Amino acid sequence: SLIDQADAAGLLVFVKQMDINGKVSRNPAEWPESLRRREMPKCF
Repeated sequence: SLIDQADAAGLLVFVKQMDINGKVSRNPAEWPESLRRREMPKCF
């Protein structure tokens, strides 16, 4: 997956939204735990 590739490259991952049952969800509590990634560089 893209997240696995980013992890392997040492990159941060920020998931903004995802499709849940045909609707856009911006609430990470509704997502699979493995996709609840909101990592930001320390400069932010």
